[in-house]
Amino acid sequence: MQAQVHTQAEITSSPQYGEAYAPGHITGFFTVHISEDPIYTGSKGAGICLEAGVTTRVIIKKSDKPEIIILWNGTPLTDSKVSESVIRRFFGPNAKLSLLVEQRSILPSNYGYGISGASALSLALAVNKALGSPLPRAKVGEVAHLAEVENLTGLGDVSAQLVGGFEMRLLPGAPTVGRVQRLQNPEDYFIITTPVRPISTNKMISNYFAKINEKGELAISSFMISPTLDNFMTLSRKFWESLWSMDIEIMKVLKKYESIGIKLVSLKKGLVYGLIHKDEVGDILERISQKSSERTLPMLIYEPSTGLPIIVTKISSGGAR
Repeated sequence: MQAQVHTQAEITSSPQYGEAYAPGHITGFFTVHISEDPIYTGSKGAGICLEAGVTTRVIIKKSDKPEIIILWNGTPLTDSKVSESVIRRFFGPNAKLSLLVEQRSILPSNYGYGISGASALSLALAVNKALGSPLPRAKVGEVAHLAEVENLTGLGDVSAQLVGGFEMRLLPGAPTVGRVQRLQNPEDYFIITTPVRPISTNKMISNYFAKINEKGELAISSFMISPTLDNFMTLSRKFWESLWSMDIEIMKVLKKYESIGIKLVSLKKGLVYGLIHKDEVGDILERISQKSSERTLPMLIYEPSTGLPIIVTKISSGGAR
């Protein structure tokens, strides 16, 4: 494990507060790059950051009775390895502090929304703010990236989420060494998505490492010729379908999306997602649920006939903050 970062910040007996946000992230296609130095481990590829993401609030104070409480949507987390890695990098393993972490999101974990990265990044940003922002933004991103790599939960999400929007990762690694290019901001488009089944990132990469890199290189080369949203969606679907045979549930959701008029539909890991223009949003939502168009975005609704969960969100206009 890497040594803790040097923040030059003192924890006081008075409560110190920090709040931050990181967008969700759907990777369309990618290649895996492993290095002996986890700072250089990461991925290349393209993806879309979602306005639906993770908001984190922290309260820190010095305490003779060390305690770390991490809540996810109000419920204590039973598995918080990534968050604990972030905290250790700031304070070391034996810090005498009381730390309350409250995280909220409408996106579920382990389906492919980059929630592990968004959780780690928003936590690192919130802690840094609580300490008076002693670390520069890229270094905070490095803390979150290392926590992800250390726990085998992600490779390139953090770097993408720090930039936001529609992006391409040109060099792998933490935000301090990698390179992410923000593409033309697609303000007129929304993402509609359904989590279908959870799939471990670690198992996916372990089982399909060679195939991911083979198909990912082809997709990246094709995308570089025409880096548009339409081409991104087409290549994304081709990439993920080439990795494994889709199960019945994924196929059902894909067909459901197409049946309600979504023209550009893809998948990623255990989720299905589609791209819709802002002028189509009202009609699409009315086909799902007559009341849904009255709500604000991002939102979670359920298709009445199947109970299918459907999340509608804008593409993020900026990165983590």
